[in-house]
Amino acid sequence: MIFGCCRWAELVSYFLQHNNLRRMAFLHILLSILGTISWATEVDTLAPPVDIYWNRTNDIFLRSNNDHIVQVQIKERIRFICPFYTDSTTDRDDTEHYIIYRLPKRFYDSCHIPNVSESQLRNQYGIEKVHNCSTPYNQTEFISFIDPFLALPGIYGGLSYVSGREYFFTSISTGPLSGINNRESTHSACKRYNMKAIVRVCCNDSFTDPPIVTGDPPTTISTTTSSPTTSWKDVTTKILSTSKCFIVHY
Repeated sequence: MIFGCCRWAELVSYFLQHNNLRRMAFLHILLSILGTISWATEVDTLAPPVDIYWNRTNDIFLRSNNDHIVQVQIKERIRFICPFYTDSTTDRDDTEHYIIYRLPKRFYDSCHIPNVSESQLRNQYGIEKVHNCSTPYNQTEFISFIDPFLALPGIYGGLSYVSGREYFFTSISTGPLSGINNRESTHSACKRYNMKAIVRVCCNDSFTDPPIVTGDPPTTISTTTSSPTTSWKDVTTKILSTSKCFIVHY
């Protein structure tokens, strides 16, 4: 069976014009799914990912250099590689365990995050949990695709990126398994070992911090029937005009 994604998007455009409920949420999910399919069709032809070995002995974390600043372009990938021990006789207390976060610059600089739930971190403070490096005897990694639309958790990296901006990554964990969920600055890997990385998405001479969501998360999604200034047909037409049209065979 052959399914034309552009034709599907035209049908979705019709749906959006005639249904006011949760339009924004639906459109966001649609863009993420379409972006994921696009990535899946291109993944075999992509350049190798930029690897970041997330352990405290990595030289990129030395305070004497700027190797922790990584420049990438849209449609490239970053691979975060967790600490891995081939010798299972190594005592677990001597292995490294980290939670990697993407977070606003103010938390990156202070090396701490609020002691609230993960949903509150994400919705109120703009802090995203990227990966949990908690299995040192199994080689694990996390690949983040540099794409403006892939923002659904669990889908090809689950993080969106915008060209011309900087994104900040660090671990507040202390290192041992007992401190993996640490939120304080003093003993954090961020503070003690300078385990930080900045991802610059090329190309723009002016880099800015991604927008920070503040205040309480919304409890409901507006269902107003008032007409927007720009029609939803115009929105989807604009998306299609700036995106590659592709065919999926299955």
